[in-house]
Amino acid sequence: MLNSYSHNCIIPWWFHNNAASVKRDISDFFNGYPKETTRKTYHSGMRTFFRSVYGLRDAFDMIDYGNKYLREIAEGRDWGADVRRFLAEQSTAPPKTQFVRWSTLKSFFRWAFYDDPMIEGELTTLGRGIRRARRVAVSEKAPIDKSDIMRLLQVADVRMRALILCLASTGCRVGELLQLRMNDVELDKKPPVVHIRREYAKNKQGRMTFLTEEAKSALEAWLAVRDQYLKVKGVRKSPRSGEHYEVSDDDRIFPYSITTIEESWARMVEKIGYDGRDRETGRRVYRLHSLRSWFRKQVASVVGVDIAEALMGHEGYLTGAYRQYSKKELAEAYLKAEDALTVAIVDRSKEIRSLAEKNRELERRIRELEAILRYNRGDLEKYGAPAASSPSVARIMDRTDKVLGGPQRVEIVDINGEHYIRDAYGRLRRFVYVSDGDDDLLE
Repeated sequence: MLNSYSHNCIIPWWFHNNAASVKRDISDFFNGYPKETTRKTYHSGMRTFFRSVYGLRDAFDMIDYGNKYLREIAEGRDWGADVRRFLAEQSTAPPKTQFVRWSTLKSFFRWAFYDDPMIEGELTTLGRGIRRARRVAVSEKAPIDKSDIMRLLQVADVRMRALILCLASTGCRVGELLQLRMNDVELDKKPPVVHIRREYAKNKQGRMTFLTEEAKSALEAWLAVRDQYLKVKGVRKSPRSGEHYEVSDDDRIFPYSITTIEESWARMVEKIGYDGRDRETGRRVYRLHSLRSWFRKQVASVVGVDIAEALMGHEGYLTGAYRQYSKKELAEAYLKAEDALTVAIVDRSKEIRSLAEKNRELERRIRELEAILRYNRGDLEKYGAPAASSPSVARIMDRTDKVLGGPQRVEIVDINGEHYIRDAYGRLRRFVYVSDGDDDLLE
């Protein structure tokens, strides 16, 4: 954790007003790291630092502000004060986040001052109180279920609805899903196929997974309005190359950064009252990664953990379980698990149960009505053809009225010596009489 920064940092005289001692193009700092994950981490850390330095809230151009800051420290800006203020602001962040951002700043200032050994003393002084975060994950995570996902979908826009259902039905990592292009998805297959290329995957091993019909429908709804969404975004500048480009030229299905998606997720979680945080780390307990965990639980409960892990792309399973199944077998296994992965099936099952209950009640009433209409033949012969005034028939009519919910207009008719009952709709039903002792009513 971070202690209070009450000490003063004296900025050495040897770099004040010495423009030659400071580099000028921050793009060189990012491009100096060959691994994309490292560049992304440093890019995120410096963006957070510049937000602190310049009080920025809206989106801004990283390269422009980075180069502006380099010019200012070359002209004598007190960068030590900037760092102290930033670290103080970060004191409530999780320990690992603090450490990673401080590591980013150290690398940046070492690079900016040409690795001058005299800068190390200042960095050591500024970094007092920051300790390396434990590598063991200690954050609490709340399990997510169908009802939670349903609540999130109720407050989601068309973009986030498609993204959430795609994550929940494919088991993809967020970073993998945000790199998908349209030619990586085969929506005409059953089930729809999603190809995770090796360059998208965290472990650099390509694989295949699938979409539920529910996720496919949500994705198609997003694609129908995607271009309209992108028109609003206009022109942006690449943080790496510095070149301007039209956002509409981005051919990814979801042309957004992880940060943007996580911010949208955070707003949704807050809106439904699920903004719980881990007491030690301060991280939200409901995270996008929870959808991946939910996928594993749902699939494993139906077709086993091997297929679940293989579809998720967990290392080890891709070289073992994944390869022992053909594409057809994986697709068949997924179809078996589709109901478990379909979020709306909760409501649908309730509706089906309700309709089944209503159907059973209707069948019971039909059987009762049919029994009431089976009169005793001997009773009718005894009382004569109109027979409407017969006490036995009158009791039958009363019973019929009660079952049907009110008096019914019926009449008894004689056709070729056979007696029939004609209902209010003109339908005829032949009498079948059953004697029940004194009460000549029902079978």
